[in-house]
Amino acid sequence: MFEASLPVAPSSTRLMETLRRPRSAQRRSLDPTTNLQKGVTPMNKPLGVAVLGLGWMGQVHSRAMLRMPSLFPNRSFDPKLVVCADTEEERRTRAVNDFGFERAVADWREAVEADDVDVVWVTAPNMLHVPMIEAAAAAGKAVFSEKPIGGKPEQTVAAYNAAKAAGVRTAVGY
Repeated sequence: MFEASLPVAPSSTRLMETLRRPRSAQRRSLDPTTNLQKGVTPMNKPLGVAVLGLGWMGQVHSRAMLRMPSLFPNRSFDPKLVVCADTEEERRTRAVNDFGFERAVADWREAVEADDVDVVWVTAPNMLHVPMIEAAAAAGKAVFSEKPIGGKPEQTVAAYNAAKAAGVRTAVGY
């Protein structure tokens, strides 16, 4: 009622019509030849992902990667949950069953060195971040790490230097 009584500028009409539609219909429509449910196109590059540490934060990031197709329909890659690493067997089993990781390992080094991994997500306990980042960079993998990178500024600089020397892309979650 209230909306109808207000004058609406022509440029605002399209926005208001979009906002009235259900949220799922507001997203950009995809080419009919694509998988509409997942938003996957045949040209998307698979991006092999290793998640190190499957506590709360590792689960959050794993879940987010599963949602990427619906949130970013025009992306050029598809995250592929290749391997997860955690010292607790129950977490490894749950990660495979709940998130669809292809495999799970107890030793994070095995995940970092895997040939089918392109990017390493560091979500392990804080004191492990620097050695994990350094190893992933040395293996030529892109690295995403949760904060803090290091416990001291020197540790953070060491991780930065390792990534810079290896020429890999990095990102930090805040």
